[in-house]
Amino acid sequence: MDGRSVVNSDNRLRLRVLGPFQVQAAGGDAIALSGGRKVAALLCILAAEPGRRAARDRLASLLWDGRFEEQARQSLRQALSALRRDLEASGAAALEIGREHVALGDIDVDFAEFEAALARGNKAAAAALVRGDFAESIEIDSPAWAAWRDDVRLRLRPGVLAAFEGGARDAASDAERLAAAERMLAIDPLNEVAIQIALPVIAKTQGASAAAARYDEFVGRLRREKGRAPLAETEAIYAYCTRAKLSAAPSTAAR
Repeated sequence: MDGRSVVNSDNRLRLRVLGPFQVQAAGGDAIALSGGRKVAALLCILAAEPGRRAARDRLASLLWDGRFEEQARQSLRQALSALRRDLEASGAAALEIGREHVALGDIDVDFAEFEAALARGNKAAAAALVRGDFAESIEIDSPAWAAWRDDVRLRLRPGVLAAFEGGARDAASDAERLAAAERMLAIDPLNEVAIQIALPVIAKTQGASAAAARYDEFVGRLRREKGRAPLAETEAIYAYCTRAKLSAAPSTAAR
């Protein structure tokens, strides 16, 4: 569940967009793209679009927001030419460019693998693919791109949280369980399932005072931002953590 790189066994490229952007060759080495961040953003769009396919007009409007239509289309043509050269140098037909549409071809994509793992119910495998936010390292001068990227992140959020929750419940160690809970809290700082998972591990490994401090921090933020107290189950787990030895704490992660 540490998000380590997956190395291909054949000549297929691998596109990684769930976290820092990367295109990997079959052996796992990163491939440099001469087109810069806009080319990377273009690949992120294709990775997240249905069928890994997008209309050229859509790509141009998302990536070159604010330019005249013909200027945007010309910029897209140049970016596609540079991208095709970069990818074909690896020996794989990873990009399909048509008159009206662009699609990903012979390339593995972590976004698609994540969705497939969730559909199979394999939450641990899904969690292992998430290294950070979608298109985490890509910033370009296009408000349309930023709005689209944020919408994709919002759409992914429930699945990512479910993946890390499943990973926490199936974790083989306290360290893995806490790491998964912390990833959930990084995405949603007021996630009560995550704090319920984290508190027993913190109490067990760091002591009751550390669990109390973490609980107080969580409750304070919950009251400030949501105007409510924690759930009764959260309060019960906290109470247990601060009064009992935690060799077998009643954590939600153990259910």
